[in-house]
Amino acid sequence: MRLDQIFLFLTIALTGTVYVVLFGNILSVLAIIVLLVLFLKDLQHGINRNSLLTYIVITLSLGFFLTLHYLLVPFENDSLPYITFYLRSAFIGLFLVYIKSKNINLINLLHPVLKVIAIHALIAFILSFIVGNFLFNITTSNIYTNSFIYLFFYNSSFDLFGITFYRNQGIFWEPGILQIYMNILFFISSFIFKNRKLQVLSVFLIFTTYSTTGIGILLLQFVVILFSKNTSIVQKLIILSSLAIVTLPLFIFNYQSKLKDSATANTEVTSSVLRIYDFVEGVNLTIRYPITGLGLSEKTYQRVKNNENSILNGYSQEFIDNIFDRRSSNSIMYFLSRFGMLFSFFWFYYLFKQRIVINKKWLFFVIIILANFSEPLIMAPFFILIVCSGLYESFRFTNSQTLPLIKYVK
Repeated sequence: MRLDQIFLFLTIALTGTVYVVLFGNILSVLAIIVLLVLFLKDLQHGINRNSLLTYIVITLSLGFFLTLHYLLVPFENDSLPYITFYLRSAFIGLFLVYIKSKNINLINLLHPVLKVIAIHALIAFILSFIVGNFLFNITTSNIYTNSFIYLFFYNSSFDLFGITFYRNQGIFWEPGILQIYMNILFFISSFIFKNRKLQVLSVFLIFTTYSTTGIGILLLQFVVILFSKNTSIVQKLIILSSLAIVTLPLFIFNYQSKLKDSATANTEVTSSVLRIYDFVEGVNLTIRYPITGLGLSEKTYQRVKNNENSILNGYSQEFIDNIFDRRSSNSIMYFLSRFGMLFSFFWFYYLFKQRIVINKKWLFFVIIILANFSEPLIMAPFFILIVCSGLYESFRFTNSQTLPLIKYVK
């Protein structure tokens, strides 16, 4: 891998992998070191002035807004999440300056990185039938999973015909995150690079996650591909019916297995119930605090959420405790309820305007939104990179003069 691909891989590693929970600080420092080496090694001949001025303006503007938001939120607030979010955005911005100065297309970096992740996930799936007795437990306040030599991770499993099947999660803390990246890989392989082998591989890996959200997003892409072809309506209906026949049993089996797990645990809480609650509660909090939101203090968020739990009337105390003893899984509604509608509209607008992919931009936007409706990742580095790619492209100065970087380093 090239250094720029390694940095991109590290942004993904900091967005949903087990490693970010276990070694987050080390990964962050490593990403910063790689970024600095990129600048000092590859940009000795100069830096694009347009990109540098854009970076300065956007970074200062973002810092001003986050400071203003911190001060205006009518609740007890916490400065550390603001600083973390700002620093992530600033370092991602530096990487985009590098990309622009080197005239590199981000999609050409992302495609091979996702391919490596897919190959690892394929190996993880194959090994899952062999290493079941050699797994050790990893438990922290944020995750619970099992691992084989810290390279392959497994958690959820079910038995079928006497065989134990583990839901494939690759290097991520749950299968629902692996399906996001595999759906992105399928999108890139279908609409940009036309790589049939990677299409088939990504489809297979999405099914090995047994994620209803992942399979649903994949079906949406199939429908778009189908209706973009010059075939008759009858042929399209036949293909759609075939897809429904194949996938419907998987949805039913997945739902029933979750209900079975719920009954075994003697609790009413399933992932589908949690996601419905997170969506409804996020809408409720956004409506109540539409301008500034609640701010980024986790204590304030939990306190306000606990005080406004009328939608849980009639449920058992065990159910309510399980609901509250966790962060929101819906990062779209989480973002809206934390920042309010104004900044959220700005952020999601530039998510749509992203410049990583151009063809079928609307579909890529839908994939990212649907994926983040079920995972708390919208403020993580990889998704910040997607948003900033649109933001930095929209605010450009006309002067593209190259400035000597070494002059400023010395």
